[in-house]
Amino acid sequence: MMVAVWTVGLLALWSLAIRRTSAPAAAGFAVIGLLGVELVILLVSPHLGVPLPWLEAAVWAAVVLVAIVTAARAGVTAPSRRALALTLAAASGGLLVIATAVLAQVLPGALHIAWAMNSDSVNVIVFSREILEAGGIVPSGTGSPTPLPFGMVASAMAPGRNDVSDAGLAGHDVAALAGLWVFMLAVCCLLAGAIVARSATRLRTPVAAIVTVIASLLGTTWFVLGVQFQYGFVTTSFALALLLSVWLVYLDSPRHPVASLAALIVAAAALLAVWSPLVVVVAPLGVLIAVRSRREILRAGWRRMLAPIAAIALAVGYLAAVSIPQYLAASAFLAADGGFPTIGPATIVSAVGLVGVLAALSARFAGERRVLSGVLAMVIGFALGLGFLLAQRVGFETTWGYYPAKFGWTVSIVFLVIALGAAASLLEHLAARRTEIIASVFGTVLLAGLVWSPGEPQDPISQLPLVEIVGGNAFGLTNEQADTVLSLSGRENGQDVLWRTPYDSWGNRWLLQLDVDEFHTNPVKAYAYLPSLSAGDVCAVIDLLGTDVTVHTDDPNAEADLDAVCPGAATVVMGR
Repeated sequence: MMVAVWTVGLLALWSLAIRRTSAPAAAGFAVIGLLGVELVILLVSPHLGVPLPWLEAAVWAAVVLVAIVTAARAGVTAPSRRALALTLAAASGGLLVIATAVLAQVLPGALHIAWAMNSDSVNVIVFSREILEAGGIVPSGTGSPTPLPFGMVASAMAPGRNDVSDAGLAGHDVAALAGLWVFMLAVCCLLAGAIVARSATRLRTPVAAIVTVIASLLGTTWFVLGVQFQYGFVTTSFALALLLSVWLVYLDSPRHPVASLAALIVAAAALLAVWSPLVVVVAPLGVLIAVRSRREILRAGWRRMLAPIAAIALAVGYLAAVSIPQYLAASAFLAADGGFPTIGPATIVSAVGLVGVLAALSARFAGERRVLSGVLAMVIGFALGLGFLLAQRVGFETTWGYYPAKFGWTVSIVFLVIALGAAASLLEHLAARRTEIIASVFGTVLLAGLVWSPGEPQDPISQLPLVEIVGGNAFGLTNEQADTVLSLSGRENGQDVLWRTPYDSWGNRWLLQLDVDEFHTNPVKAYAYLPSLSAGDVCAVIDLLGTDVTVHTDDPNAEADLDAVCPGAATVVMGR
């Protein structure tokens, strides 16, 4: 339900923005507006005492009403054939993601929902439930450094939740997470396509559509989408949506410097609530806009400056109330390790080099100097952010850890999209200049090598995770293991543990975290991340969970082995 509300709200914001700027830039303004409004809703909701779904419905109904009234007064202009073709091309990747998610629910053998349950996904559900219980983001009670994505998951969970049994809550919540995730991934594909479409204005429509489709489909590869699904990186889609939107807004800044600056500050506030280190990547773009357009900004009347002032208030308020206290309380976590693919510094450096070369060529031969200056600004911010994260790991065996790698990978995706846009702006010059031909061929080969990651997976079909989801074998997952976890979740009939089954590690990550008391401090969490459990481990888990624990196993000797360590501690059931 909420995904439909956000989709309509996003279209309404886009329809308002496109009256003053180009379609690609309007997409950037609309996405920043959507996530900025959501952040405000989640911050004020606990103080208003209004249930999240009701507040969401009221706010977005008002936005849609304004869009309808504006369209009625100003009239609607029919888009050109080229505009329609490029819009469809930009949306192609997102449409493919949505179609795959829908088909997976009805095709025999397809992976229904397990793709949304890997690794960090269980933490997303737990944190989202906490925000839902609090009624929004409460600074003193927000344990997550990424409350905006989790708050939107909470809003998506809310409709109809009271009518769901305790045993069915996990399935309900995972479905809400999956729906929002698919929506955000589709938005990212659309924005990537919009960036390239904006750079392909001088190309014939068929050629422009082809390069736009390539950019949009980049978001469906393993390097982008597959890593998110494999490791449960739900927040990455929000970060990418904001970073890509900021780039579109930055490119539009000479036409609307005040509005662009306001939008960039809102995006910075939203990034603080998604993953705060990424703010340093976009901050230099704000400085560029302010310096280049300082005269127009200074001449702007107080009414035009209301938006930037409000945006600054939002960003500073969030920074002071949430981000700084969280950093002071949990800064040590930035040095922590975690699950991440073997995408190393070489891949990140290659992405930076590629975007730098193509941006320089586009500035020299296509007149895209704003692209080059923007890329240089982002690279400076990226270097500062990466350096800060690497510094947190001084004294460790290796400085290249989980957070530096994730930071580098996230920004490198944005650089790849910008590189595609720069390459598109060069296409019309290829026939006349050999330098660009060589650079473009080199760039294409390098881009293919980057997307075809040097890490896992190695086989060709695994580079296309949507194909594997439809085929039912993505990421080594099965419908049975997801069904097992969802059927055993809830506490109506006690708590459950898997032991000596094919799904112990994956299943217990959910069962030992989703429905336990005091999630943040409960020592049973340590057992949720073990690759396997010994009989002694199972006895310790039973002791920590308390009474009424059932152990599910496929091993007929399991009960005897368990009784040898802790006799009669739990009910042992064969099968799941």
